[in-house]
Amino acid sequence: MTVAPSVPDQTVTDLAPTRVWLNVRWETLAIAASMTAAAILRIIAVFHYRIDSDEPQHLHMVWTWVSGLLPYRDVFDNHMPLFHILFAPLLRVVGERADALIAMRLAMLPLYAAMIAITFRIATRCYPRRVAIWSTVIAALFPLFLLCSVEFRTDNLWTVFWLGSVAILVSAPLTTSRVAMSGFLLGLAAAVSAKTTLLLLSIAVGTVFLPRRRMRYIAAFLAAFAIPPAAIAVYFAARGAWDPFAYGVITHNVVHRTHVARLFLFPVLLILIAMLARRVADTPQRFFLFVTTHFYGAALYCLWPLVEHEHWLPYFPLAAITLVPLFFTYRRVVVIALAEIVLVTATGRLHRDETRDGLLVIEQTLQLTSPGEFVMDLKGETVFRPRAFYYVLEPMTKRRIHAGKIADTIVSDILRTRTMLIGPDLYGYPRAARRFLQKNFVFIGAVRVPGRILREMSFQVDVPAEYAIVGRSDAFDGALDGRPYDGARHLAAGIHTISPMPSGESYALLWARAAERGFTPFGLVRAPRCNPRRRRS
Repeated sequence: MTVAPSVPDQTVTDLAPTRVWLNVRWETLAIAASMTAAAILRIIAVFHYRIDSDEPQHLHMVWTWVSGLLPYRDVFDNHMPLFHILFAPLLRVVGERADALIAMRLAMLPLYAAMIAITFRIATRCYPRRVAIWSTVIAALFPLFLLCSVEFRTDNLWTVFWLGSVAILVSAPLTTSRVAMSGFLLGLAAAVSAKTTLLLLSIAVGTVFLPRRRMRYIAAFLAAFAIPPAAIAVYFAARGAWDPFAYGVITHNVVHRTHVARLFLFPVLLILIAMLARRVADTPQRFFLFVTTHFYGAALYCLWPLVEHEHWLPYFPLAAITLVPLFFTYRRVVVIALAEIVLVTATGRLHRDETRDGLLVIEQTLQLTSPGEFVMDLKGETVFRPRAFYYVLEPMTKRRIHAGKIADTIVSDILRTRTMLIGPDLYGYPRAARRFLQKNFVFIGAVRVPGRILREMSFQVDVPAEYAIVGRSDAFDGALDGRPYDGARHLAAGIHTISPMPSGESYALLWARAAERGFTPFGLVRAPRCNPRRRRS
């Protein structure tokens, strides 16, 4: 006995024609309202949903291509490059501006639409049209899927290619050319993310359980799959950047970390998937889709060393297609859709603009630095400036620094490159670098610059630069290093003094450029906002 074949189209034939017509009309309105809500929430989220740390990192890599730098060799990255290459022309048009990230988020809307359209196509190939429509609605409104796909990240394009590959495989009849096209789309996914290895394994597992497996199909699929990543590898090898490319996208991402409890859970999940697949799938397409989808989810959760929310993007649409038919009734799916709308609004905090903090980092960086000047941040939050330290400071880098596999040269690199601007977050730095930055840099809004609050007559300067003394309310009227203070001056590394000791007023030593442009550690004053229409060369 199977569950899937009995999924009813639920066209009510034993009711009066008028009632049937009203039921169909109300359901059509419910579907239209749900998809309209998905579109509206998606657009609101572009301008209100908080900025994830991965987004400026990806925009920084797009800027790398626009600037003529070669990724991996000149700028570290641990992602495959196709996504960044494709969005470089858009950044050329938008220019270096604080709200460029919003423009890039808007460019994710067509990818979201493509995901939904392909999800519907897959669903209609496997289930009755009515069930397919509601599966697509549930997928489109699923909170983690809708909100994560708002973000400017490689995983959106990765998911589009993955869904396209699956859509071909569940569409009959299969031919060698169609299978090759499916493999090529998955190869494009591999050119976007190295995580595609897990998707490829999932397809292999789903195919193993099918009764007919033609070797020419497998050969065509794998040959086409290899073309995009091989072309990218050849490109970087030809540019003399094979070693940094291989390290960035392969070696750096290999993490020897296991979740022991999850390893024991994995075979249990596989047995459950196999049992359910035999009960709910009576066609090869349904069986393949169910096994492939849920093997990916189980393997991701149990075997992948670092699981982040974006890794689930390829799973959610197919999970909706395979699970909604198991409990489908009109009332149930309507209630689920309404609950999803509420959850998206609440968990995404869409009633508030939470993009401002992230955009302000970019804005103040553009105000305080010139093109070519170095900055320091964790992963590229400042976006349009070169970073003093080669590696991004994410979990895998910090593990390697702690293990001694990557040298912690952050402080020396900051001094060597004369870096005068630091990103806001210090807690992602190794301990020694964090102490140095806390001691020598102060907040002036959304970023940090060289300076310190003056609490004693003598103080240590470790970052040579031109400094000014600013007060909370009054100008400083005293002496710096024994000479009357009459304006900003260059201070070398070492001990310096002020006199007399301020009494009743707060003063700070501050990088002169920040002081000139109206920034202080006591609050942002008179600093003009970046003109969003002004393009910087």
